[in-house]
Amino acid sequence: MFVIICGKKVPIILKSGRAMKNTLGEFCTETEEISIKQSTPKELRRRTLSHECFHAFLHFTGYAYLLDDISANCEEALTRAFDSGMGNMLRYPKDVEEWINA
Repeated sequence: MFVIICGKKVPIILKSGRAMKNTLGEFCTETEEISIKQSTPKELRRRTLSHECFHAFLHFTGYAYLLDDISANCEEALTRAFDSGMGNMLRYPKDVEEWINA
């Protein structure tokens, strides 16, 4: 599975709970991949994915670097505000939507 963010194809990797430790998802700036815990409850999948997509958006646009200069928590706070307010408005490719709704 993948999503397109800022014109870039970003893979979505489903990982085991052991590999994800204490998080439901993460965007890796080195590999430019989104990892999602495979066992994420259905009701949290869209919000988790939108959260990680917004981290990716901030990375690709360069805003993540500006936000890090302000505060270590600024990017996370802005991302949480986005996924809480607008995350459910995002639509994904068919295979991603099928996984979200499975």
